[in-house]
Amino acid sequence: MPDAGDMIPLSDVAGAVKLGQVFRRTTSSYKFLWFLSILDLVASRDLQIGKALRLSMPEIVALMIAKAWVPTQRFRLNFGHWDKMTQRIEELKSLKIVRLDAADDEHSVIRALNSLKSDQKAKYLEEIYKPLTRYVPQHFLSPWSGSAEKDDANWAPYRRVGHSDSYPWAQYLQENYQVLKGFALWKFAGYLEDRNTNVPGLNQRLEFTGARGSLSVPTEFWRSYLINGKVKTDIYGEPIVESDGSFSFHLDHFLPWHFVMHDQIWNLSPVNSNLNSSKSDRIPQVDQFIRQFALQQQKLLHFHLQREQQEKTEEYFYAQYENFFGCEVSVLTEMPETSLITLFSDRFQPMERTALNMGFERWDRVMATASIGN
Repeated sequence: MPDAGDMIPLSDVAGAVKLGQVFRRTTSSYKFLWFLSILDLVASRDLQIGKALRLSMPEIVALMIAKAWVPTQRFRLNFGHWDKMTQRIEELKSLKIVRLDAADDEHSVIRALNSLKSDQKAKYLEEIYKPLTRYVPQHFLSPWSGSAEKDDANWAPYRRVGHSDSYPWAQYLQENYQVLKGFALWKFAGYLEDRNTNVPGLNQRLEFTGARGSLSVPTEFWRSYLINGKVKTDIYGEPIVESDGSFSFHLDHFLPWHFVMHDQIWNLSPVNSNLNSSKSDRIPQVDQFIRQFALQQQKLLHFHLQREQQEKTEEYFYAQYENFFGCEVSVLTEMPETSLITLFSDRFQPMERTALNMGFERWDRVMATASIGN
């Protein structure tokens, strides 16, 4: 692993090299969110040559809250038992002064905080804003203020937030925005890995844009098998064929996308459209459905491997299976049922436990089926 100092871009700005030290011995998410928010704000401003840039504490804190909202609320990441930012998020929810839900993004959170009425703002300032500003601005500067070098404190990125920050520093942050943001996210992901073991896609959860890839290619990969295999129902026993013989299904993530954060083929399965809507981000009972799921995946692979002409798309999907299960697809297709189910269970059940521990809800298939019947 590279040394943090090696990731900081070289600069003539005095003190810039000390940025590599700001996340040493970090025990809270504060510093990461503080620096990421400053970076985004500086990157969004027009600099005037030689003129210092001014950032206000309220806009930095609001962006810190927004950046913490998506990973803690939508993706249920654990920032640590004693993390103050998580406590402030929960306090904000309990105050009921903003109308937000887990699916909201950074921009929605910022808009909600900026539209607070006077009585709401008073509660926000006292319960949320003040605790967040008490320590982090000063603690972030510890590599400079705690230095034995007499002049280092004068070379810090800022003296006091709300006062002008130097033009050379602002220019440095703008010009090296992508590298510095990557550095901060890398360190933040490392911090979170210790508190979220076995959670996939940590970096995506920190910087989720709301955009998801198209499922058109994997859908066609499945459709050709369904047509030739004359498959009539999904793994839950619900119909995926209309009365006129046409297929009607949604390609579902067996374990929800918001948990796995990808569209890899080994986690996808054609499901009755209405049932898929009811399942949403909930977790199926893996031991109840893993047999049907594993056998369906095996038949899908067997169908495509028997085709005389292999397409690049098929080879791409084969690689996903092989990377996940640790064996060649030809082995998967010939594996006895008992061994196949054991392999799938060994891969999916640990992820099921992790997702439930993160707060994802259990899916009640019986209730879901009853609602479709109604």
